[in-house]
Amino acid sequence: MRQTKRKCPQCKHEVDEISSAVDTGKIVAPNPGDITMCLYCGLLEQFTDTTLDRRVLSGDDINALPPKLREQLAWYEIARLQALKNRSQGA
Repeated sequence: MRQTKRKCPQCKHEVDEISSAVDTGKIVAPNPGDITMCLYCGLLEQFTDTTLDRRVLSGDDINALPPKLREQLAWYEIARLQALKNRSQGA
């Protein structure tokens, strides 16, 4: 889903597309409460409302997430790091 360009509050990379991966494996538009990850630095944010504003998740916020979601986010982080490694090696 295209969005107005915005910079990641942590790494400052510009992002102009967003999506939400769900357990079914389908890519859908995000809803308030969904979590998003910057693919460049791994920062976790939560969509706050229907305008797709976001807030950065604190360590306490992350610890309060359901265990299954925390595990899923950990796997996304592993995949993100592997993709960056492959990209830097020209794979």
